[in-house]
Amino acid sequence: MIKIVNDKNLIFDVWKYDVILVPMSINNSMNKGFKYEIGINFPYVKEEEQKTPYGDNRKYGMVKTVRTDGLIFCLCYMYVTPCAKKHKKDFVKYDSLEQCLKNVVKLYSGKKIASTIMGSDVYDGSGDKDNILAIYEKICGKIDITLYDYIQRDYRKDIFIEIAVFHKKL
Repeated sequence: MIKIVNDKNLIFDVWKYDVILVPMSINNSMNKGFKYEIGINFPYVKEEEQKTPYGDNRKYGMVKTVRTDGLIFCLCYMYVTPCAKKHKKDFVKYDSLEQCLKNVVKLYSGKKIASTIMGSDVYDGSGDKDNILAIYEKICGKIDITLYDYIQRDYRKDIFIEIAVFHKKL
């Protein structure tokens, strides 16, 4: 059964769940959005992710389980980080997302699972949300999963802007 929570950041609710899905690029990037928050609050997850080979296409569709602080984090490799600053929309790999979700169902059926709508945000694929939700429904429709639908942030950029505004006021 899929539930959707709107306009609430998943990082504040991770302790309500057994398994947290984390959308990952094959390029070992955890520098923006939800995955950045995971890396800051659960540094062991970032350390374990950094042990995977950078840019390895074989990671597409794979999941990596990291257990820390009584939680299970499931890293889902399903998009590529664009190299250019102005990237084209939609760099999620839908077949990889589907394979990741099949792996999640196989590994964690019976557990309380939470996730962002992986692949739909600018920081994890910029994909078509309706298409992505259809994939979730097809693969995860019979498990207990809660999807968090909110706009993720680039906290480093936000902090830089706040500091710049503060300095301007001085």
